[in-house]
Amino acid sequence: FLVFFYRFGAHRDLHSFPTRRSSDLVCIDEPGVRDIIHRIKRRVSTYGTSEDAELRAESMEYNQNRASFNVFYKGNSLGAFSINSPGVHNVKNALAAISIGLELNIPVEKIKSALEKFSGVHRRFEIKATINDIMIADDYAHHPTEIKVTLKAAKSGWNRRIIAVFQPHLYSRTRDFYEMFGQSFTDSDILIVTKIYPAREQPISGVTGKLIRSEEHTSELQSHSFISYAVFCLKKKINTHKHSCPSS
Repeated sequence: FLVFFYRFGAHRDLHSFPTRRSSDLVCIDEPGVRDIIHRIKRRVSTYGTSEDAELRAESMEYNQNRASFNVFYKGNSLGAFSINSPGVHNVKNALAAISIGLELNIPVEKIKSALEKFSGVHRRFEIKATINDIMIADDYAHHPTEIKVTLKAAKSGWNRRIIAVFQPHLYSRTRDFYEMFGQSFTDSDILIVTKIYPAREQPISGVTGKLIRSEEHTSELQSHSFISYAVFCLKKKINTHKHSCPSS
């Protein structure tokens, strides 16, 4: 069973991806998937929130890091489901898991129970600490689509101001997608961008974290000196849970 995840231009070759299993599972909500689904030669199963999805979620409700929703399979209700991960993207991930479970003839109640017990993935909206009513969450989102859905999940689950601290990964990715990166932070109230993490790359002239801004996001980028100070304070608070940092 093959699950397709849509990322940038990858949909162009999706129809020819090799698999030895009986069916291809696709998220019908994605425009790129709709563009190529007619070219897939195998049996296709669909999931999503769209009306024409074979496995569909509706009536989604979000309360902090918990999402609840009703599931329908080919028009028949499978009942209410809950997961311990925020955001509609995680609801869709759950739909993919439900669809695979149904394909393997796992009883619906067992699927439902397993999803309710699943505690999430390391560094995917992982809540590290809550100190003085300030919640600190860590997420490995490193391209625009992931950032956008992660911030949307925070916005839908919590009634809080969102301060996004982002470290760009790779000079080439920042150069190629800086406009998309800037637009992906529109759900944050304050955006702090650090120096680029180069990994395997050498610096590219003119490419810095300052490129990541857009007309949609009006917050000023904070200085690196402020970032260093903020990180110092967060580390101190997490390690001690006692002392407040001095005002700057």
